Amino acid sequence: MKRVNQILSIVALGLFTITAQACNEKNTKKETATASTEVTENKLPDHSSGVEQTETIPADVKTGEFTIKAGAVLETLYFNTDAKNFASIAKEYGKEVAKNGGQLVAQFEVVKKSTERPVTHIAIVQWTNLAGYAKVASSSAFAKAKKSLIDVGFFGAQQDTPVVFRDDKIYDFTSAWTIATAPEQMPVIMQVMQTYFGKIGPVMGKYGIAQTAFVGPHPGAPKTSATAYTPQMMGIFQWNDINDPKKFQNDPDFTAHVDIRDAVMSKMEFIYTKAIL
Repeated sequence: MKRVNQILSIVALGLFTITAQACNEKNTKKETATASTEVTENKLPDHSSGVEQTETIPADVKTGEFTIKAGAVLETLYFNTDAKNFASIAKEYGKEVAKNGGQLVAQFEVVKKSTERPVTHIAIVQWTNLAGYAKVASSSAFAKAKKSLIDVGFFGAQQDTPVVFRDDKIYDFTSAWTIATAPEQMPVIMQVMQTYFGKIGPVMGKYGIAQTAFVGPHPGAPKTSATAYTPQMMGIFQWNDINDPKKFQNDPDFTAHVDIRDAVMSKMEFIYTKAIL
């Protein structure tokens, strides 16, 4: 069976391709900037591999797939609990979501992280119509989930994006904040990042990094006290092995250029996971 790990090139404030997994973990201690979420039309090319990557998936590998719909809201829930309780939460919450027009599209178990947040599992719910969200937020299923829930983020994409997850890969949830404090600052940051990608693109290709999805804050997301997680950018990147991100970060061809990116980033966070399929 063949699958294409699509390399995106859509770029906007909170929605541009960034080599998030390439960041040294020391960046997680930097102060978070409070930047605007207003969308700009500036775009950056994606240099993560130069071409789409097509590979044959072995027959014994489990896969899961869905399409991030343009304009849909991705409710991303971060939990601190054990595997058994998370499975129960996901089952009950997923049923409640489905009854009200949403879909629980993906679940992950954390295997390594750079953040001090005590996250153990991640779930993603897609809402193409938020009419039913209020009912779910007031349900007993959500009340149960909140007991183990540490953060919720609401993200979105500007184009339909097919996503394929595999049980033999590592998925890196990378969040980033820039130093921008106003929308008019973003074009300058975009130019800096364009230079950065031009420098490290070949290094990414050497490690075969595949970007599975990239999203930014959704301007139409529901306002709720549970919404505590608001990075300007969030990407999901696929790696072959849990040790590969560190090898990439230590590569001299990457470290020679990382200061370009660090000049415009205030904080980056990495959560490495395995898909639950």
